[in-house]
Order: sequence, then C-alpha cells, then structure tokens
Amino acid sequence: MIEPQTPDPIQIFQRLFAEARAKDEFEYCCALLRIRGIEGPGWDPTGESFALTQQLAALVQAPLDRRLALRLSLFLYCHVTEMSDLYAVPANMCRILQGERYNLDPIPRLPPSPKLSPGDPRSEQIVKLATLARAVGHPDLADLYETFFIRQVRNAFYHSDYALGTDSLNMRRGEFVNLDGIGSYSIPLSYLLPKLELGINVGLALLGTMLDAGRSYTSNRIVKGRFTSNGSYEDVELTAGPSGLTGFRSPPEGQGATNATLRGSR
Repeated sequence: MIEPQTPDPIQIFQRLFAEARAKDEFEYCCALLRIRGIEGPGWDPTGESFALTQQLAALVQAPLDRRLALRLSLFLYCHVTEMSDLYAVPANMCRILQGERYNLDPIPRLPPSPKLSPGDPRSEQIVKLATLARAVGHPDLADLYETFFIRQVRNAFYHSDYALGTDSLNMRRGEFVNLDGIGSYSIPLSYLLPKLELGINVGLALLGTMLDAGRSYTSNRIVKGRFTSNGSYEDVELTAGPSGLTGFRSPPEGQGATNATLRGSR
C-alpha cells in the first residue's frame, strides 16, 4: 500500500533541509534535534511515532482482510497527522530560510490564516505552513500538505463518529467535506485512499529524512551560531556520536567550554 508518490515527498524534504542547512547550519541542527534542553532517552514522542508508523505500515502491507487494512490505514493516517513535528520541523526549516531562529513551537508564531470556508479539508496550521512554504520558494511542500490533509476524516475517526460503507467512509456528525463544490458526509474510498497513503508516506518521508540528516554527522564540527541572547554569532561545536548528531556545546571544547551539552530527542 505504501508506495512512492509523485512528487516524491523524500525529494521535497531533502531539498528543504539542504537549503536550510546552507542558510544557517546551527539553527538547522537545532530544528533537526528539536532542542528542548538536556534530555535523556525515552522522552522522544517523534521517535516513538516513527517506530509505530513503520511497524503499522509493514502490517498494512501484509495479507489482511480488506476492511481491517483500511481501518489500520485510517488509524495510522490519523496518528501521523497528529504528530506535532510533522508541521513544526518543516515550518522551522522554512523560517530558517527567512533568517529566523529555531523555535520549539513555530506554527503559532506564523501570521494568522484566513478563516476556513465550510467544508475546507485543511486546518489552520496547514494553511499557515503552506503559506510560509510558498513564501520561501517551496510550493511543492505546500501542495503536498494541502493534498493529503482531511481534518474532518481525522476528527470523525478519533471521535468514533464514522462507519465504513461498501465504497465510502460515512461521517455521522461533525463538518462535511467539500468534494468538487458539493458538501458531503460520505467520502468515497476512491477519493480517500490516495490521501491516506500520501499522508502516511509524508510522515515516513519526513521522519526518514530527519534520521538520515542526523546520521550524516559522524564527528564533531565547529560552526557559527547565534547562541547568545543578543543574536551575535560565535563558534559553536556540534557534537556527534555513533548514531549521528547529538547536540552542541558553546564555547567549543578546549576553549573554556563546560561539559553541559544541550541535546535534542532522537
């Protein structure tokens, strides 16, 4: 079920990450690690989601009853679309291209989005992210997110307000979905399934790109970063371990650095 899409989400994320790294590598690494402070293992929701997504995606591709496979796909799609980092990481990468600094929760800092019209399948954060992506020259990223997201289906699933028909997902309550200008509470599977597949693929592509990007750091290196409160640039040492990028220290080791290393969750 989980097949590559055109355009390829991996290529879209790789281009965004490469441009953000070239713009400001220190901020890029902060966004990559989702820096929150000193943190031990077992506190990374995104790592847990990656494991769950991979395991369920493999299960969905196994020989299963068609209805069970669809229910698992719905569960996995809704889980993926609830991941904070699905939106925060690309938003931070886009903000870095604007010269901004990493922020733990960047979406609320973006300009308000226009009020959604009834039946619009997007969410406010999707609109904000898409607007930002287009502003920094990544319309393909905006199109990707606006294509797979259907908030009404996610809400109906999580509130147990849906039932599977023969060829449709039917929502008992909540908001209708605008399908070609017609509001409907019955979502054809021919419309829904490609969006489920794309949403799952996007989640896997983002998490895989983050993992590969972190692993590309095989040794410590010095970069310029805005580490101080006044925003001035100074030497910052990026630290790496057997699994790749682990954090940073400032000033670098050997220059009066303390042993405290800020680590993101990986």
